[in-house]
Amino acid sequence: MAEIEEITLEEWERLRKELLEVRQVAQILNYSVSHIYRLIDEGRILAVRRGGRWFIPRQSVEDYLRDHTEA
Repeated sequence: MAEIEEITLEEWERLRKELLEVRQVAQILNYSVSHIYRLIDEGRILAVRRGGRWFIPRQSVEDYLRDHTEA
């Protein structure tokens, strides 16, 4: 399982604008929500948990797309 790192409220406020919800990432990647949770669990997409919900940095989605798109 991916390592979970706690963040402060100040860090959360700063990062919030750059974060996507799991369902948004599922739509972007055309994957199921359960597949996104699997990618988080495997550490293939970075995510932060806040208030019982997972949020994914835009950069993590961009990195995943870059690494999994055939050239």
